[in-house]
Amino acid sequence: LDFFAGKELIVSCGKGSSTDSGGKRPEIFAINPTICFLCSFQIYNLVICTALFDFSGRCIDQCVIPHEESYTLEDYVNMIVKGIRTLISRNQISPQNIHEFLVGNNGLVDPKEGIIKKTTTSPHWGENIPLKKILEGRLKELSNIRIENLIALVSAHVLANPQMASSRIIVLYWGAGISMRMIDRGHFSYTDSPICGEIENTVIDFSNYKGQH
Repeated sequence: LDFFAGKELIVSCGKGSSTDSGGKRPEIFAINPTICFLCSFQIYNLVICTALFDFSGRCIDQCVIPHEESYTLEDYVNMIVKGIRTLISRNQISPQNIHEFLVGNNGLVDPKEGIIKKTTTSPHWGENIPLKKILEGRLKELSNIRIENLIALVSAHVLANPQMASSRIIVLYWGAGISMRMIDRGHFSYTDSPICGEIENTVIDFSNYKGQH
C-alpha cells in the first residue's frame, strides 16, 4: 500500500467500520481516480463521439462531431488525432497519464492486431485497415491504443456480471447494420458459432428498409 500510495495510484478514503467484536477500524483505500485517464473515440451513423474519463468512470469532457458519409479514412484519422489532443490540452492532462486510448468502430475488427477488417459505417474505406498502426504513427505520445468492435464495448457490462460466468449469451447490436456476438462462459465467440456466423455484420440497405426489416 505504501508503494502504490507513493506513486499516487491509490488514495485513502478514511476509516471503515470495525467488526461486531470491536477492534481497530480499518483504513479504506481506493484507486486514485485522477492519476490516470481513459479516452474513447467512437464512430456512429450520424455522429462521432470522443470522451475523456477518469478511473472512477466519470466523464470529464467530450466532443460530439457530426458524421458525414463522405468522410475519407484520412478525414477520420485527422479527427481522431485532433479530438484526443484537444481533450488532453483542454483538461491539462499529461499524455503519460492516458492509460488507454480506445477506438470503437461498427463492423468486423481484429482487436489483437488493431485492424478494421470491414466497417459498416463507412464501407468505402475498404477492408483490412491497420488503424492501430496508423494511429501509433500519428500519436506517438500515447503508449496504449486499442481498436475494438462496438458490440464488444456494449457487452462489457455483461461480462462484468459474475452471474453470467457460466452462461451462454447472444448479444445483438443494431446500428448501420446488425452485429451479433455470442458470449460463452465469459469469453467472446467470434467465428465458431454457426448462428452468429450467419448474421454478424450484416449491412442494412436503408433504401430498401422495409424489405431488410
